[in-house]
Amino acid sequence: MTRTLRSRLVAAIAAVGALFFALLVATPAGPASAADDTAPFTTPITTVAAGAPITFSYSAPADRVSATNWIGFYKPGQSPGSVGSTYWVYTANNSTSVPGSAVASGTLKFPGVAAGTYDVYFLYNDGYTVIGSPITLTVASAPIATSQTTAVVGTPVSLSYQAPAGQVSTSNWIGWYRDKTTCGAGSTYWQYTQTGTQSGPPAGSAPVAGGTLTFTGMTVGTYAVCLLYNDGYTIIGSPLIIHIVNPTQAVAVTSSGHGTASASSGAATPGDKVTLTATPEAGYKFTGWKVTSPSDGSLSIAADGTFTMPNAPVAVQATFIPDSATVHFDGNGADGGATADQSVNYGDTVPLAANGYTLAGSDFAGWATSPAGHVVYADGADFTDQIPTDGASITLYARWRGQGQHLVSIDDDEHGSGTPSAGSVSPGGSVKLTATPKTGYHFAGWQVLKPSGLTIDADGTFTMPGADVEVAPHFAANTYTLTYNGNGADAGSTDHTTLTYDTAAALAPNGFVRDNYRFAGWSTTPTGEVAYADQASVKNLTAQDGGVATLYAQWVKLSVQPGSWNSLPKGFVTDTFKLPAVTSSGAVSQPLLGMWNGAAPTTFTKVSGDDWLEVTADGTVTGTAPKQQKNAGEITVSATGGGTTSTILVEVPVAAPNAAPDFKAATWNAWDAGSKVTDAPGKNLAVIAARGLAVIGFQDGGYEMAQSVGAALGWSVHGLGDLGIVSAYPTVTGTSAKTVFPTNSVPAAAETVSIAGEPVRIWDVHLDEANYGPYGACFDGVGAARLLGTEKSSTRYAQARVVVKAMAADLASGTPVILLGDLASPSATDWTTATSAAHCKVGAVDWPVPAVFTTAGLQDSYRTANPDPKTSPGTTWSPVVGTNANGKPEPQDRIDYVDYNTSGGLELVSSDTLTVGWPSATDPSGNSWASDHAAVVSRFRVSSNHKGH
Repeated sequence: MTRTLRSRLVAAIAAVGALFFALLVATPAGPASAADDTAPFTTPITTVAAGAPITFSYSAPADRVSATNWIGFYKPGQSPGSVGSTYWVYTANNSTSVPGSAVASGTLKFPGVAAGTYDVYFLYNDGYTVIGSPITLTVASAPIATSQTTAVVGTPVSLSYQAPAGQVSTSNWIGWYRDKTTCGAGSTYWQYTQTGTQSGPPAGSAPVAGGTLTFTGMTVGTYAVCLLYNDGYTIIGSPLIIHIVNPTQAVAVTSSGHGTASASSGAATPGDKVTLTATPEAGYKFTGWKVTSPSDGSLSIAADGTFTMPNAPVAVQATFIPDSATVHFDGNGADGGATADQSVNYGDTVPLAANGYTLAGSDFAGWATSPAGHVVYADGADFTDQIPTDGASITLYARWRGQGQHLVSIDDDEHGSGTPSAGSVSPGGSVKLTATPKTGYHFAGWQVLKPSGLTIDADGTFTMPGADVEVAPHFAANTYTLTYNGNGADAGSTDHTTLTYDTAAALAPNGFVRDNYRFAGWSTTPTGEVAYADQASVKNLTAQDGGVATLYAQWVKLSVQPGSWNSLPKGFVTDTFKLPAVTSSGAVSQPLLGMWNGAAPTTFTKVSGDDWLEVTADGTVTGTAPKQQKNAGEITVSATGGGTTSTILVEVPVAAPNAAPDFKAATWNAWDAGSKVTDAPGKNLAVIAARGLAVIGFQDGGYEMAQSVGAALGWSVHGLGDLGIVSAYPTVTGTSAKTVFPTNSVPAAAETVSIAGEPVRIWDVHLDEANYGPYGACFDGVGAARLLGTEKSSTRYAQARVVVKAMAADLASGTPVILLGDLASPSATDWTTATSAAHCKVGAVDWPVPAVFTTAGLQDSYRTANPDPKTSPGTTWSPVVGTNANGKPEPQDRIDYVDYNTSGGLELVSSDTLTVGWPSATDPSGNSWASDHAAVVSRFRVSSNHKGH
């Protein structure tokens, strides 16, 4: 990880947990001594091997003490602020997570980094002000290495070593430590590097810094191997882990036939676990393993096919035998005799046992597979078992022919059966056929298989001809209608579905919506448990042909729950929560549980703050604002859960007596419900809280995002599908405050909220994005007049006119109205002659879509607050998309709006665009800003002169 030029905000918003970076080793820059303990930044070691730890000491002057002082590694020739650091860490907590408090001085001990030379700086307050002098650090190559990290017992292992300057000694040595992860006293094997033996070099010998040693004779095991300094136990660099293993032995697996066999490995080390697998063909079963090697009977194979590899080759064979079935003979009305059951192996063909049954006055005609079925087997005929199931039972039924009569046979199918009035009938006799469908099916008619020309009446009767008769009943699956009941829904519908019995089909997507509730699924009764998820596969909800089945929507009230966002640090997702302002003497009630990431806190504690603010045991900040409060009220809350303790500062602005509070309204494209950015709801919550937003209109999967953040905040939620409104204020209901849900023709949602007792109408809009206007100007060279004509023929222009028509009553009522919208169009106030160079040099363009709303009486808050489009372009499309798919620069424009009506008594205080961090276009999943648009945030107050209520 590198520390970028903009890492301050990234670290504060999107730190992903404590990550310890290797910081190392050094030669001090300039003449200063590395061991000068009066300097603000020092290290006692000038050169170190890669992987060796190093201790830095730091001491910030009184005017440079900060929780976010940090140490950064830079390559030679680089300097802080010019490029990103190679490694960095905060001094206060030895981590890249933002510390909770400042630490003026101390020491940091770090593991090693890659070999190379680095300039290391001690820097002030998340910036690039250098404290003291930088240190030039030299990191040498790894002091000990081998290509034989796994070696067979008896094989020599060669180790290369290189002691860094300052740690070269004639008494350096290499030690092996069995079943250890580091090195110290009590080595298993060792040699001096100077001699390759356990005898030291002659006195006066010159030390050798590097070379190669070979070790032999190591027994099987796992060893930590280290280069150690000067006959002591100071490790130079990091330990190697080397495995000495037995030689592998072959595992050979064969099959006796009619199945396959395999081993988890074709060769294994003695002592390893090996798993054998046998898979029989259909109609066969596995009976066991035959061991052919080793032949002494020492190999034991467990029932699950596992064995421990011996120090010898293994050869085994899987044995398979055929399944067997039992043929049962049913006399089918016989009045004498018997025929014993017969056993047949799968695939074998054998003569059937001779019939032993008798029926007075009738002759045996043969065997059928159903009581009224046609004869399949003559007496003693060959029979082949074709059922691949061990222990299967097959029943054959005797068919009897009365003297002078012919058989009546019925070939049933899987969906029903037929029965004749008699099994054999004399020519000219009357026969009645009865069809019985299985559940979910109905009888669809008789098919005559033989003789040709036989006619069966509608009631199933026919006259017996002078030949055997064979017929088949036909059955068809019933169809039924599935209806969906909203069961308390506020709006929406779900189309009925026609289903066929025994055929699985997906439920229609839920189209119902209920404000402040989450759709949980469908039940079969109004108060039943959820039986089916949205669009689940179902079948056989009723067996009645032409019947109607009904599923009922089940709703779960949105509740505040902690989040589970793996990419974010545990604890509160932000360190500051700026609540919407309250009136003088107004009540405060804001849950904090939904701002927590991880296992739910077991305690919430007030650390400090105003006397009028408290926190309850469940984490809700409560209080009643005083009549006079010059500054925002504050409370700092600490919570502990899942081993994490985190604090959050909650700020509560209080309006002056008899004044309405300010509030912030934002339009925010959710970018496919946040699916493009990891843990988007948690990141969005952090932004909402830190920026003090009170009303948010989400678009593009907006309702899903609104439900996620609204539930976490404990705020009201309204919308459907693409649009969702989240409000810190209560919803007003009634005829004049009717909620609006989006439809295909009117892509808008609306509700009324009460702000300090004042009804404010909130509209959320997302217009069609097809044939985006600036592309014509920038990619196709289309001029202003043609752009205007094309835009007026667009779907979004038609939608804008329909939405304004839907808003007409609100705009005429004198009620404060705010429109939050992604209009997918620039504004004429942005594309002017003066800004032509920024907009593909086409000059002024009177873009008509935003004008539909301003002509209706709304004002564009951003351009009202920021009238100069050259100095304040207000670009919202796009902080992520800089290059179009065609390879050309993506036009950058303001296409997201917060509009309002001044006739409703709204006063605009300010308006700004909003993003956080530096969104990446190549890998947006890690962005702190979970949108491909910038949001627009406008601050309003309801005028005290407004009399609309």
